[in-house]
Amino acid sequence: MIRDYQSGDAFFVVPQACQAREAQIFAEGFEHIAAYTVVSENGDILAVCGFDVFEFHGEQVAQCYALIGQNIGRKLMQLTRFLERKIPEQAFCLGIRRVFMTVQDDFLQAKRFADLLGFKSVRVLANFFGGKTYQLYERKFYYGGSGSLN
Repeated sequence: MIRDYQSGDAFFVVPQACQAREAQIFAEGFEHIAAYTVVSENGDILAVCGFDVFEFHGEQVAQCYALIGQNIGRKLMQLTRFLERKIPEQAFCLGIRRVFMTVQDDFLQAKRFADLLGFKSVRVLANFFGGKTYQLYERKFYYGGSGSLN
């Protein structure tokens, strides 16, 4: 099941090794953004994801965040389908044309996840966090004359 984020959910995710340090430092950030939680049938918190909207060079953009637990298993497909719908929906509702995410360069599963969600790598971020290189991913949205999402 995927539900709205509840306070403290991020602290119950059992992070993958590549995200362990990020989880320790940034889990608290989910308390301050629009976020969602993936919950197992027995109530375990498997993942949290969310976004923050901010102004960048006079344009409203969004930054996506995800903390995906090592025990997510088959629920990853459910999360992927949810985000395939939710990201464009929220971008359209908020009038956002560019959405970003950062991915640790050696975290291959996360890079595949970004690709599945329609993001493209646009920049290398050397020594971005904890001495590690990251990739900046971007997804652009175009709205037709009728206001519909293209």
